[in-house]
This record gives sequence, structure tokens and C-alpha cells, in this order.
Amino acid sequence: MDEMLSLYRECAAVSRMVSFCWQMNEDRFICDADAAKGLLPFLFPENGIAAYLQHATFLKTEQRDAFRRHVSFLMQHRFRPGHATRVRQTVLALLSDAQDVLYFRLIYRLALQADGSRIVYGTLQDISRYYRENEALREKVRHDAMTGLFSKTYTPHLVNRMLDVWGTDGRLHALLVLDLDHFKLVNDRLGHLIGDAVILDLSLALKMTFRQQDVLGHIGGDEFVVFLPNVTREECLALCERFRASVRRKLGEPPDEIQLTGSIGIAFAPDGGTDYRTLFAKADAALYEAKRRGRDGQVVYDASFEQQRGQVAQDDASAAAYKELTEQPLDYIFRMVLHSNDTGLAVRLLLEIFAKHFHVQRAYAFWNIDGDYWPRLLYEYRADKDDPGFAAHNPEIRRRMWRRYHDGPYGRFTECTDVQTLTEKAQDVFAKANIHAWLECAFMEGNAFLGGIGFDDTRGAHEWNRAEHEFLAAFANITQRFLLGQMYYERTKNAGSIYF
Repeated sequence: MDEMLSLYRECAAVSRMVSFCWQMNEDRFICDADAAKGLLPFLFPENGIAAYLQHATFLKTEQRDAFRRHVSFLMQHRFRPGHATRVRQTVLALLSDAQDVLYFRLIYRLALQADGSRIVYGTLQDISRYYRENEALREKVRHDAMTGLFSKTYTPHLVNRMLDVWGTDGRLHALLVLDLDHFKLVNDRLGHLIGDAVILDLSLALKMTFRQQDVLGHIGGDEFVVFLPNVTREECLALCERFRASVRRKLGEPPDEIQLTGSIGIAFAPDGGTDYRTLFAKADAALYEAKRRGRDGQVVYDASFEQQRGQVAQDDASAAAYKELTEQPLDYIFRMVLHSNDTGLAVRLLLEIFAKHFHVQRAYAFWNIDGDYWPRLLYEYRADKDDPGFAAHNPEIRRRMWRRYHDGPYGRFTECTDVQTLTEKAQDVFAKANIHAWLECAFMEGNAFLGGIGFDDTRGAHEWNRAEHEFLAAFANITQRFLLGQMYYERTKNAGSIYF
């Protein structure tokens, strides 16, 4: 018996969980005090537990009323002998003597025993670490790390929620899409450090110009979104003028001097739409029109803008897109992912475009959430639909690719130009997967390896050149930011909910 008790306590310590039973007829609380020590911030009294629970002073203030109502419900519940309520669970925020907050998952059931006595039994598990990690993830999803403004993932959610709260009956709201004119010149002529400083300065100008209740979002690069609830048309236009005046300046010295200006597209709700997606599309069309008119301006959406954009011939548009792909790959990738309503679809299309452009047969993107040698495939392109594709990347192949990772001038890569240069055993391993050459760039967050994007050549040796390294590094950097934000949002959007 002592051995079993010792084993139970060891399991409780490892899982940070303690079991309990509340004998309601006798008003007694039973739990293993030794197991609870060091786990619970305090010990529940053995007797008089009903009054103690109803005071609920051990909980955060905002939880107490709901908890008291639930305790009263348990004490007054009536049901047939031998019957038990369904298992319930909630998260409790317990206060320690030092007023620190610890989070516990409470799982319990109310039952009526054969002798008529009523009991509540269950477990309390310390989830403080996971709760705080989820809170950190929430914060990471909500705010852009660079600017501190709301992120691309969270901004649409917040704008839609504010539209619901404010309503559109008799109220006017505005969504602005704005960016800097010729921002690429800043990075090209003055360097990316200056470019980052300009973005931070732009973020500060937004905070200083717009109202406290306005939503300020950074959706990537030099593009920002501002949502103004309950605003007049005149007030909105005046704020836009003030913002553009604060942005207007000269950077650098001749001949590299740059005239910095900003353009703004505006869509009003409810006439322009009553949800983020519709308003963004129209504000973006207005921004395009502002650029067409010569930049350094602000334009309110009009339906004729869409017709003007549609008049561009398809052949000319395709030629322009391919020119941007080859001459400004980072801008092309960024805009492709940013303006797509489906990030996954955009990534799949880019994988296909790059595979065809660089004459490789397979392209893929994966997360490393299941371990270094067993990744989870996100998206892939295969020129031959019968090709096994990413299924070829078994653990043995992943291990061999992993060993060849190195830091280069464009990012962290693993690559091989010809598997025939490897050992005989390695050649056999890659031959089974029909891989003759590969190039892969990692998703990195600090020192953490999160996954990557790569190419396989299934026909023969492939001398990977500078352009291919630059393209893949840019693709990995941008794709990681968008996909990682979506992953965090899905993991944490319901985390920490409390149910009574």
C-alpha cells in the first residue's frame, strides 16, 4: 500500500496534478496533503469547505461571482440515487499568499452515492506554464514584433469585431490602406537598416496622428491598415492629410537623395462594405488609383476604379508580373502572399512558379513541429503527379539533409549539387527517392529551426546559383511570417477560455 501511495505521489508530482473529494453531507474536503504541498498555492481546509468555497477569496476578483453561483448550484442540485452529472472542467486563476496568479485546470463530477451521500470528486492540475505560453503566443499573434501595431493576422479579426460592436446604423466608419511611395529605393540606396528605421518612424507617426480608439495594423513591409470607427468624412480626410504631411521628407544626400511620401486609399462603411475583406479590397483599389495619379495623395474609393484596373490587357499584366518576378523577387513574393485571400493557395502557386522558373521538378514547404527528421508537409508542387514527391523525404533522407545545413550570406541552407559526390551508401538512399540534387532554406526563429522551403531536382545534377539562393531565402522569410502567424492564431484563439 505504501509503495502504491509513493507511486501515486510521484505521478502527481510529474503531472502537477492532485485528486480531491468533497463530501458534501459532512462538509469535508479530502485530498493528499503531501501531494498538494508545493503544487497548490495553499491547502484547502478539511472542514467547513462549503463556506470557504462560497467566499472564493482564493480566486481572482473577476472569477469569484461566477464561481460562487456554481458552488450554490452544486449544493442545491437534486438527482436520482446512483446518478452522476457529466464531467465538467474549467480553468481557475488561484491567488497565492503573495498575490501571484497560478492557473489550474479543474476537472470534476458531482455524484449521489447509494447511501444518499453527495460527493464532488475530480482533479486540479497546474497549467500555469502552458497558460502563460499561450498568453505569450496570443500577444505574438496580436501584435507585429517590429512595430508593436496589430498584426496582419489579428487586424481583420479586430476590425470585424469593432464593426459588429459599433454597428453601421447611422454611423460612418473608414478603413485606410496606406504605404510609402518608392519604398524600395530606400532599401536599395540606403540599406535595410535605414528601411527598418523608416518603418518604425512611420509607425510612430500613425500613433501620433490617429485617435486612441482607432485600429492601427501593420500588414507587412511598408503597408499599413487603419480603421477609424464612428468618424465623419471630413475628420477622416483631415487626419489623412495630417499623416501624409508628417511622412513627407527627404532622406539621404545627392545623388542618392529620396523624396519620401505616402499614399492612402480610403473606403467608407457601410456604403463600401460592412466587413474587413470587402472594405480592404476597395481601399486597396483606391490606393492603386492614388499611385496612378502620381502618388503623395489620398483617394476615396469609387466603383470606376475597378473598371480602370480591369482595362489593362492580360498579356501586359503577365509580362509585368514576370518582369517583377525576375527583377524584384522579394516584392513579387510579398505582394502575392499579402494580397491573396488564401495564403496557402498563394504559397502553392509560388512553389509552382519557382519550380518552373528554375527548372526543378519538385518544390515544397514544411513545418518541423514533429522533430528534426520527421517534418509535416504543408504544401508541395510536383511536375509529375505520379512522382512520390515529399513522401521521398523519409527520416533517413531528412537526417542526411539536416547534417549539411550551414549559414550562408542569404540564410540557413542545406544543399547538394550532385548526390553522386556523396558516399556510396548516401547515393543509394537518395536514389530510392529519385533525388539527384536539392536546395532547401530553413524557417528560423532565433536559434529554433521551424521548418523550411526547398527544391528537388529529379533529373540530374543542378548547380545552384546565387539567384536561386536569393529567391528561396526571400520566399522562406516572407512565407514564414505569414504562415507562422496563422499557425499561432489557430493554436491560441480559444486558449484559456473559462467555462462555468
